[in-house]
This record gives sequence, structure tokens and C-alpha cells, in this order.
Amino acid sequence: MNGSSYVAITHGALPDSPAVNLSLFRVQQNLNLTLEQSLAVEALDVKHFSIEKRHYLIASSQVFVWTGSVLALHQSLELQGVLSVSPFSHGTTLYLVVCVRRKMGDGCVLFQWSGGHFQNPRPLPVSSRAQQVESLNKGADTLLLVITEGSSSSCEVFVWGSQQLFPQHSQSILHPGLASAQPFTLPSGISEYTHTHNSVCSSLVACFL
Repeated sequence: MNGSSYVAITHGALPDSPAVNLSLFRVQQNLNLTLEQSLAVEALDVKHFSIEKRHYLIASSQVFVWTGSVLALHQSLELQGVLSVSPFSHGTTLYLVVCVRRKMGDGCVLFQWSGGHFQNPRPLPVSSRAQQVESLNKGADTLLLVITEGSSSSCEVFVWGSQQLFPQHSQSILHPGLASAQPFTLPSGISEYTHTHNSVCSSLVACFL
């Protein structure tokens, strides 16, 4: 941002407290990290995206925008029980998929970026309780990976083809104790994903320029 690199670290505020803080550090020329800002957020899971030459961080239902000197709250998604988020581009449009835990049934919600905000929420049906969602672009197509928990945990794969109006469920990858997935693309252009199981994360580091 403005030619500088930053590191955002989320951490618990106090022992045995559900509160979460985000600390924003700037990477100096000597590679030391200096604290620039601290603010309260709703979750440890934080994602970064940029659009229209502006930078944003998402923590649960909170969307923060970089003003040039600090992060400021830009939008609240009006969702409770957010477990995981993943911003991604499909075609020329930015989207956000959100995993939600709620009384009326767990599932995922798909938002579209329009007018400088995430709008037009649409449900993405998931049969089991979702705990994480990740996205991967493969050419003009998009894959959404939804990790479900329970005795029959799985990675539910949704494919959004370039000619399709909405993501379609294509595959269920069953794996006992599945906890998380991380898609990535090798230098050869081959897309892969890794998964972990029976692990617990207490903090998250997001690095961005």
C-alpha cells in the first residue's frame, strides 16, 4: 500500500477472553516491523483483497478499508456466526463467500461487490456444518472449497464455470478429522490443494503490499 508492505496479526486480547485484536505492522527498510495500529475485530481469520486501487481487510462480518494512514470500518455484512470468508474474482466481478453458523441451519452465503460494497447475498447450499471456505481461480473458472466438520468431515468442491450463472457442486472429498484446506498454484500452472486435520490455530498473519 503506497509502496509499503504491512503485516496484520490477529491475537486474543486477554487470556480466556473471546475478544480479538488486530495489530497492523509496517515493514521498514531494515526489515524491522513497527506497530502502526491496533483495533478490535470479530475473528482471528482475516483476509485481504484490493479493488479499484483500494485495499481492504475482512474479519468475520467486518470489512475494513485502508484510508492511506489507518484501517477504518467500511462495511458490516449483517451476518452473525461467521466462521470463514474468502474473497475471489470471477470474470470481471469480485465476490465474497462466507461460511455462517446460525439457528436456522448452517451454510454459506455468496456476496457480489457492487457500488463499493458487498451486496446481493445468495445462499450456497452445504449439507453439513461448514467451518472453512477457500477459493481458487483456474483460467476463467473458479473452484470453491468448503470444509465441513463432524464425524464425516469433507471438502465440498463447487465449480463455477465461465458460462454458468452460479457455482455448482461437483465433488465431495471425504477425510476423517479434516480441519482445513489451502489451495495454491505451482509455477507450472498446475493447481493443487493441501489439507490438514486435527489442528487448532490461535492466530493468523496476513501479509500484503
